[in-house]
Amino acid sequence: MIFYKSIDVVNFIEWLNPKFLYHSVWQIQAEALKKDIGLEKELIEKKNLMTLWATDILKPVYAYCIDGIPTLDLRTNFKALAFQIVTIGKEAVEKAKELRENGEYLNYFYWHGFCSALTEALAARVHAIIRVELGFEKKEEQSPEKEFKLEYPGKRLSFGYESLPDIQEQNKVLQYLKAEKIGIVATESGMLEPEYSTCAVIFNGK
Repeated sequence: MIFYKSIDVVNFIEWLNPKFLYHSVWQIQAEALKKDIGLEKELIEKKNLMTLWATDILKPVYAYCIDGIPTLDLRTNFKALAFQIVTIGKEAVEKAKELRENGEYLNYFYWHGFCSALTEALAARVHAIIRVELGFEKKEEQSPEKEFKLEYPGKRLSFGYESLPDIQEQNKVLQYLKAEKIGIVATESGMLEPEYSTCAVIFNGK
């Protein structure tokens, strides 16, 4: 069975990893934060502003399947246990376009990075839900902090990376999950639209 669900930003915002947001996405050096207390305050204010915008305009949705997983040739040694796709929606793209067209380039930079991190937060939250349904973990054993440290059983892998290098293969998962039902499609190059979307396979193993 395939599940299609919507979720409010407030129900997964705590799964947004601030270190990933500040250092990997916004590209702020850790040393810079230590030396400049004002910079850290500014980043927190930006994160809070982006959270308000996201809560007000975004309509995140996701789909997943853990039963009746078909045998797809995903060119991996792991056994697929579940599929998931998530998106924070076209509204995020529209907001980014609005900021850019209005010349708010700094806010555009922050919003684009925030949306990337928020998409990963949603993917992490859905993965946690799936692990409970698979019987890997109990809900009370989970926390965003453990997720940030990758302290969970199994693997969640996305296409285009080392373990699943062929990004075109995700089309098999999109077709199986009927991703168009939640507004997700793939371009000819294999990229997902809306931009802030991810597709992943849940595996057993270390």
